[in-house]
Amino acid sequence: MDKPLSYESLKTVLQYLEANLRFHLSNRCVSLKCTEKIVPLRIDSLKLDQRLITVNKTTYLFGIYRDYHIKSDIPRCIQRKNNTGGLGNDVDQYGLPDYSIDHVVTSGDLVIKENGWQENIDRLRNRSMQQLEENVENMKRKREEWMLESYLADLQPHYYKRDNVLPPYDPFIQLTIKHEDETKTIHRTKYTMKLHEAIKKFNTLLFGGRRSTIHVKRVKVSNHHLIIRLPIDVTFRILELKFTGTVEIAYGELKKVVVNIDEPLEELFVDTIADLPQNFEHSLIANSKSLIIRKYAQRLIGDYLKLKNRRVHMRFEDCLFYERDHILLIRNWLETNRDVGYCYTFAFDKKETVVRRLELIKTEFDGDMNDQGSVTISMRNPSNQLCVSCVPTTYHNTGYNEPQWFLKIEVLHVD
Repeated sequence: MDKPLSYESLKTVLQYLEANLRFHLSNRCVSLKCTEKIVPLRIDSLKLDQRLITVNKTTYLFGIYRDYHIKSDIPRCIQRKNNTGGLGNDVDQYGLPDYSIDHVVTSGDLVIKENGWQENIDRLRNRSMQQLEENVENMKRKREEWMLESYLADLQPHYYKRDNVLPPYDPFIQLTIKHEDETKTIHRTKYTMKLHEAIKKFNTLLFGGRRSTIHVKRVKVSNHHLIIRLPIDVTFRILELKFTGTVEIAYGELKKVVVNIDEPLEELFVDTIADLPQNFEHSLIANSKSLIIRKYAQRLIGDYLKLKNRRVHMRFEDCLFYERDHILLIRNWLETNRDVGYCYTFAFDKKETVVRRLELIKTEFDGDMNDQGSVTISMRNPSNQLCVSCVPTTYHNTGYNEPQWFLKIEVLHVD
């Protein structure tokens, strides 16, 4: 007979198990629950969304599944929703939408919302039966079949309520687990609680009741309009952060659960930064060792001259900066005598554009160009030199249409 693991050996094994496997074993084996909560939890990547979380390479998605009594009666638009994880909001007894998931806040929740965003969404959602009927007639005239089907499906619950009849389906809360190998596991339970309550209960099961801070390498807050349902007692220590929107809003909420939010992060990825200069001055951005900005609408080179980050990567779809902007940046670095380790990259779609810019920089600063096309410029400190080069992108499978080339500006030590 195999000898069972000692308590200390069990804790050691749990510490090195992948997080999702730990969750699974703890859920299946009641005797492991207490021990699993005691052992420090480490996660490689954590994506937080309103009704979805991704832990490492496993995604947990909640939705409302509508199980029609007669399968052939289900509208195609509702079938598509069922197939992709279910409806993202609650429904009442007639099937009318209930958007409490967007409004109800409980202890421990993080509310990350841009000003005015919720009001705009609510205006679009609050369509009366008369408005929907007008939309249906309009789509009939235009012969827009898929839109007509969608409006008819939205209209049907109003008729159920008017006639005081129940819809021809049973609603369930559905949890879809998408595994690393792309396979899915689906769990459904009776619709006896609101969607946000089910999400809160699940996240508490995963993260609540732990004696120590959860260590996460990368955290992604995937939207700038959401409520993240977390247990009251959870805390995280992170190395890298990715978010969208206004820095102050994200920072104010994450500060409640991220214990090292005021310490320099290894990397900060801002998916879309709001067009506010004060965002660049915020400590979250200013203190990060590496800053990646994917989108920023303003072409204000002055904002970037203020940055003190040693590594900054501008990953726009195409570079928003004019030739003179890069000239100003290089001149600023030369005048302030930036030291070794500073490195900025700017995205471009075409290599030819980068090459032309290198030629201009060489002429402007009387630099030297080597056989690879890189330009070196002397600095006040004779031990350092400023190097400008064209490099291919190193980002793959990001889900974006990424640019292929970067203009790289860096300070190097002279050999």
